[in-house]
Amino acid sequence: MPKSNHFDLNLLRVFLSVYKTGSYSMTAEALDLTPSAVSHAIKRLNTQLGETLFQRKNVGVEATFVAHDLFKQVSPAFNTIEQSILGYEKFSPENSTRSFKVFVPDVFISDMIPRLQKINQTGADIICVALPPDDEQIYDALMSGDVDLVVDYVDPRVSSVTSVLTAQEDICCVVRKDHPRVGKQVDYSGYFAESHAKLNLRRFDTRAAETLAKVPLPERKTHSEHNSLYSMIYTVAHSEALGISPTRLAKEFQSTLPIRLMQVPFEISKIDVWVNWPKKLENNQANQWLRSIVIQSLSN
Repeated sequence: MPKSNHFDLNLLRVFLSVYKTGSYSMTAEALDLTPSAVSHAIKRLNTQLGETLFQRKNVGVEATFVAHDLFKQVSPAFNTIEQSILGYEKFSPENSTRSFKVFVPDVFISDMIPRLQKINQTGADIICVALPPDDEQIYDALMSGDVDLVVDYVDPRVSSVTSVLTAQEDICCVVRKDHPRVGKQVDYSGYFAESHAKLNLRRFDTRAAETLAKVPLPERKTHSEHNSLYSMIYTVAHSEALGISPTRLAKEFQSTLPIRLMQVPFEISKIDVWVNWPKKLENNQANQWLRSIVIQSLSN
């Protein structure tokens, strides 16, 4: 229990940040403080509580059992307060010079950037950042404010996150325009007789075709493996490899690359595209504006 009735709630704000980052220097940067000010705040909180909250490590600090317990009790209340305050923030995109960061899968990022630039005619910047492969990393960044929005092909089903299904992308087969063996269409046996430029879906630690197919597939011959949609389609355009791609995005490349689009010769699911934001920002004007722009870019 605090030893004084005059408890400084700012100490808890510093504590929560140190707990999440495991670093005084990162907390100092996030809260616009000096590392010594962060260290002093934690020492004051230790004194107030009569407990030790963090132990020094070679790099950063490690939370003690007391810190873990305090975080569980304090964090929900601070999130509620933060949600209430953020809802009153005023935002004018026309006069804003703010930069927003949005996690976007590699599959969509090359297409989204020009679409966002076309739609966003304000002073605010929207920066697309490649989506990390790890769920925890993605949603820790979202809840901490390191990114403002997440575009994903997975519904996270996280209680603190609001998710909306924004689009569903059809899938097509992509081949070089003058492929020597594949004509206007390719059948099942012809598809698996060719080598493939495989698009990795890192969230699933697997390939796009195997993840989206509605039935188990035979092993495909590997020509190359790609994390970038553009890299995959460029390779297809300059080789005899086959690839699969979201149809809308592949059509964007047809004007610049010698490729042909055709139907995939097996049952395949569409790619769901979700837009996700913290529930605490539900009524925040800046986040409302951002997600309207991002959703519009995905829906066109």
